[in-house]
Amino acid sequence: MNIYSISRFIVTYVLVLLLGACMSGPRQEWPTQLPNQQVFEAAFDADQANGAVQTEADYLLWVKRFYLGWALYPNGWEWLTATVLDATPDALERDRLRRQMAGIGQKIGSEWAKDSQHRSINTSHLIVWGNAVRLAVKEGSQAMLADKIGADVDALRAQALRPSQIEMDRYFPESSTVASQALEDEVDPFDI
Repeated sequence: MNIYSISRFIVTYVLVLLLGACMSGPRQEWPTQLPNQQVFEAAFDADQANGAVQTEADYLLWVKRFYLGWALYPNGWEWLTATVLDATPDALERDRLRRQMAGIGQKIGSEWAKDSQHRSINTSHLIVWGNAVRLAVKEGSQAMLADKIGADVDALRAQALRPSQIEMDRYFPESSTVASQALEDEVDPFDI
């Protein structure tokens, strides 16, 4: 082997290593406050139809956006859960709600993160639920609302509830205009 062949081998080897590093991209750290990443990887693997049109990396990115928020919707599930827990003075009820919100969040996040053609929970549901939770906190009915949302999430995933049935008046039937006005009067910390 001559020096030219050795140099060419080394250069080729280095280029292959660099190309492999570029293709894999930087490994994103999974936020420690979120449920275990393997839970969502298993959910992704369980839906082969969705896996045919969405990459696991894209799916996991949307899971993180669900929990942490992003530029277009900064109030993620973590923020919403903290809002519910902060408004719940009783320690036992707060612990129950913490577990319940974690379970509901995991179900919603694993479904909503899918490609839009393969999910039973969509962004309009998140908006309704977010507004309903904010109003429930204002009225002190967050525990009752968490029960209703949990039941609806299960029903949507089982296709026992039509997606169009998730509207604000489902949770506050007395008047959706009263609910809307109450939310408009509230100062959102992200509006400042």
